[in-house]
Amino acid sequence: MMSTKSLSYSKTFRSLFFIFISILISFILYGKSINGAFVYDDFNWAGRDDLRNGTSFLKLWGEPYIPDLNENGTYRPLTIFSFAVNFSLFGDSTVSFHLINIIINGLVIFLAYKLILTLFQDEALAIITAIFFAFMPIHSEAVAFIKSRDELLRSLFILISFILFIKATTDCTAIRWKLIISSLVLYFLALLAKESIVIAPIQYAALLWIRKDYPKKLIFKVILPFVLITSIYLMIRFLVLGPFAFGYDNLTFVLNPIRQVSLLPRIWTTFAITFLYISKTFIPWNLSATYHYKHLEPYYNPFQSITIFLGILYLTALICLVIYKKTRNTPLGIGALITVTSYAIISKFFLTAGEIMAERMFYYPSLGLAMIAGFFFTQIYRKKKTAGIILLSGVLLIYSVITINRNTIWLSKRNLGESMVRDAPKSIMGHFMLATVEFNERNYEKAKEHAQKAYAINKTMPSLLHLMGRLAIAEGRYDLAEKLLKKSLSQSNYREVSKYLAYALAKQGKYEESLKLLLPYINNDDSQIKLLAGTIYLKLGKEEVAKKYLKWNDDLQQFEEQKILDGF
Repeated sequence: MMSTKSLSYSKTFRSLFFIFISILISFILYGKSINGAFVYDDFNWAGRDDLRNGTSFLKLWGEPYIPDLNENGTYRPLTIFSFAVNFSLFGDSTVSFHLINIIINGLVIFLAYKLILTLFQDEALAIITAIFFAFMPIHSEAVAFIKSRDELLRSLFILISFILFIKATTDCTAIRWKLIISSLVLYFLALLAKESIVIAPIQYAALLWIRKDYPKKLIFKVILPFVLITSIYLMIRFLVLGPFAFGYDNLTFVLNPIRQVSLLPRIWTTFAITFLYISKTFIPWNLSATYHYKHLEPYYNPFQSITIFLGILYLTALICLVIYKKTRNTPLGIGALITVTSYAIISKFFLTAGEIMAERMFYYPSLGLAMIAGFFFTQIYRKKKTAGIILLSGVLLIYSVITINRNTIWLSKRNLGESMVRDAPKSIMGHFMLATVEFNERNYEKAKEHAQKAYAINKTMPSLLHLMGRLAIAEGRYDLAEKLLKKSLSQSNYREVSKYLAYALAKQGKYEESLKLLLPYINNDDSQIKLLAGTIYLKLGKEEVAKKYLKWNDDLQQFEEQKILDGF
C-alpha cells in the first residue's frame, strides 16, 4: 500500500506533468503569435513611458485603465501592472508579452482540468474537457492579442479561487475557512484583472444551492465575505472612475450600436449575439476580429432574423440544464451555470457598456460549453472507445488548423486590418485600421481611400475623424483639418485630438485658440505639446515663457522658429 508521503509525491508529479502538457499544447497552438506586434487596443498602454521606467507601479493602482480617461469605464490595475513588470523585466520586445500570454493560457487549461476533477472526480471527463477547451478557435483572440491578458488573468485567478472554494465547502458540516479566505483573495485579484468576473459569487452560491444538503443559512454565511469584498471593490471603482464605475462608458455608437437603442431592440440583438457566441464556440466559421458597426447591427423586431430565435433557444436550453433536477448537479448543469452566469455580465441584457461583441470576452464563459462538450465526448468514449477517440481527434484537428492560422491575424496592424475587411466587409473598423496603417507608412492616398470607405459607413466615429483631420494636415488643408478635429473632439476628449487641432489652428495663425487647447496638457510628458506651445509663445513674442518649453538656443533665428513649427 502506498504511503501518504509517496501518494503526495505522486500527485505533485502528476500535476507538474499536466501543467507541462497544458503549456506545451498552448505553445503548439499559439507559438505562431510570438513575433506579433502591438496592435489595436494595445496602444492604450504600449506607448506609456511611465510603464517602462517603474514610476507608475504604485500610481496605476489608483487610476483608470487609460489614465485621465474615466469615461472609458475600465479599471484593471493588475493587468496594467503585469504589463509594467513585463516592460521592466524584458524591455519593449513584444516577444515576452506573447510568451507570457501563452504560458498563462497553458495554466488556465491545466486549471480547467483541475476544476472538473475537483467537481466530479472523473479523470477522463477532466482531461477531455480541458483538451476541448484548449483547442477552441474562439480563444485565438484572447491569447494572440496582447491586450487580452485581462481575460487570461481573470480566468487564471478565478479558476484557482473556484477550486479552493469547492474544496473549502465539500463538507457542509466542516467549512474550511482558511481556504475560503484564500479563495476570496484570488477572487479579488481576478476583479483587479477584469471587472466582468464580479459575477463569480453568484456562481459559487448557485453551486452550493445545487447541492441539496446545503442549508440556505450556511450558503449565506459562506457567500457573505465575497459580497463584502465585492462591495469594497465597487467602492474603489467609484473612487477611481466616478459615475462611469457601474456600467457606463463613452464608447461610440460605432463600437456599440445597441447602446442608444430602446430596451426591446437591445434584447432582440442580445439574443442574436448569444447565438453567435455559442455557435461560433462549437462551429468556428467566419470568426472575426470585429463585430462593430455595420457588421453587427441592432435588430428592431424578433422576426428580423432566425438567429434571434436560435439565441432564445440556446439560452433557454442552458437555463433548463441548470434548474432541471436530473442535470443540474452534472457536468451539463454546472457547465451551463458557468456559461450563463459568466455570459450574463458581458451580454447587453443588463448593462450596455463595452463593445457590442468580441470573441476574446467569451474566453471564460466558453469553459462551461467545453464542460458540456466534454461530457458528451466522454460518454461516447466510454461506450465506444475507438469511435470516441476518432471523433474527438477529428474535431481537435480541425480546431487546431483554424486556431494556428488565426494566429497570423495578430502579427501586425496590416494583417489585423486586412482580416477585418475580409471577415467583416461591412464593418467600419477594418477600413479604419487599414487607413491608419497606410497613414503611418505615409501612403496618404491609400490611407485616404480606406478612410473615405469608413466614412461612407459612418460619419461620427471620433477616431476616424481624428485620422481624417491628420490626413488633411498632411495635405496642408488646415481649415478642413480644423473642422474634422473639432467634430472629433466634441465626441471624445482625447489629448491627441486636442494636440493636432492645436497644430491646425496654429498653422492658420489662431495662436490664442491653439494655446487654450494645449494648456490642460502642457505639464504632461509630451514633448510635441511642449514644442508646439513654446513655438506659439515665440510667435506671440513671449520669449521668456517659450524658454520653459523649448531647448533654448540664444542664436535661434526667426526662420528656425518657423522650422520648429513646420516640423511638429
